[in-house]
Amino acid sequence: MKKVLSLLMIFVFLDAESWAFPPVYPTTSADISGTYAGVLVPSAPETGTTAVAAANAASIGVFGVGIPGSSTSTTVVCQGAAALFVNGAAYNSTVTGVLDPASNTLSAIVEGVSSFSHVVACAGNAVTVVTYFYAQGNLTATLEAANPPPGLAVGNGPGTAGAERLKGTSTIDLYQNLSAATGQPNVTNVVKYSVSGFQQTSTYTVPAFQITPASSGQVVTGG
Repeated sequence: MKKVLSLLMIFVFLDAESWAFPPVYPTTSADISGTYAGVLVPSAPETGTTAVAAANAASIGVFGVGIPGSSTSTTVVCQGAAALFVNGAAYNSTVTGVLDPASNTLSAIVEGVSSFSHVVACAGNAVTVVTYFYAQGNLTATLEAANPPPGLAVGNGPGTAGAERLKGTSTIDLYQNLSAATGQPNVTNVVKYSVSGFQQTSTYTVPAFQITPASSGQVVTGG
C-alpha cells in the first residue's frame, strides 16, 4: 500500500511541476513568403486628454506588405504600403522592415504624409497653398499559423501556404514641423494601433496604393 501511495505522490508532484512551465505555442512551419494585408485598429491613446482620445478613436489604418523568400536562416527585407486615417486626415505611407525567421517577427518602420491644398487670393492672383502633415512610427507583428475553418485540414484555410496571420502593435507619431531648437519633430499626437493581418497569397509582391490628397477648391482671402 505504501508503494502505491508513493507512486501516486510522484505523479502529483510531477503534474504540479509541469504547470510551472508556460505553454509553448508552435510557430508556422509553412512557407511564410507572400503578400499580406491587414488593418490597424486604434487602441488606448498615448495621452489622456479628451481631444487626443477622440482623435484616436476616429482613426484607423489599412496596410499591405510583401515578404520575400522562404529562408529559415536569414533575415529578409519586407516592403509595403499603408493608409492611415487620423482625425479626418489621410496619410499615404510606406512600410519597410525586416523579418526574423528565428522568431517569425516582423519589425518595420512606417512613414507617411498627408496634404491639404486650398486656393487663396493673393495680390489679385489665385495661389494654391499646400499644407503637409507627417506620420512616423513603428509596426511590430508576429506571424502565426491560423486555425483552419471547420471541416478543412491545416493548410487549406483562407489564402495559401498555411494561412499565416499577422498580430502585433503599431505606434505612430504625428507632426507638422520640426523644432527650430532641436531639429526634432514637434509631435502633436501619438496614435497606438493593434495590428491584425493575414496572408493573401504565397506570391511575393510589394503592395502600393495612393490616396488622393484632400482639397477644398475654395478661394479664400489671403494676405
